[in-house]
Amino acid sequence: MNRPPENGFWNTQMKLGAFYQSGTSNTLPIRHTFGLGEMIKIYNPEVGSRQVYATTIHELGHTVHLQLTGGIWADNDVCESWARGVEFVLTRMQYPDYPGGSNNIPEGYTNVVVDLMDENPTYGNRGYIDSRDMVIGYNIIQIQNALYTGRSWNSWKENLKNNYENTTKQHLDALFNAWAN
Repeated sequence: MNRPPENGFWNTQMKLGAFYQSGTSNTLPIRHTFGLGEMIKIYNPEVGSRQVYATTIHELGHTVHLQLTGGIWADNDVCESWARGVEFVLTRMQYPDYPGGSNNIPEGYTNVVVDLMDENPTYGNRGYIDSRDMVIGYNIIQIQNALYTGRSWNSWKENLKNNYENTTKQHLDALFNAWAN
């Protein structure tokens, strides 16, 4: 997978801030561009180290996505679903029992990334486990690479269809439609 932005001539140091207060963790690229404070703000650290780690990975997933799209935000469903998928995959590497986000998924967040990969039984049933999810076998790199020009829900799906051979790709429409509703 691609790495988050690193320091360079045109990139100031990426700063992360942890705040012991209520709030919604977020990523704001303009703060990184001009070096004005933390690009990523993590709130509510009393939730425990595993959740702080997962939230940090989620927010770093947004920074990678911004690199893939040339700094242009994609549809919210694409942004949050990608970050949620990165959070799930990478957090499970550190915390193998990490269950991922709850089944009570906020609007704009989906488990489509897990559903695209979920032939691996270690992922468990974090997404759909019925006829809406007949897609398996994509890997996180393919899903990431489909984001290069995939700024909308539909273009992300079409990039997966057109760029990768997969025996279940005929079910991509049904899966993406299920998460879109």
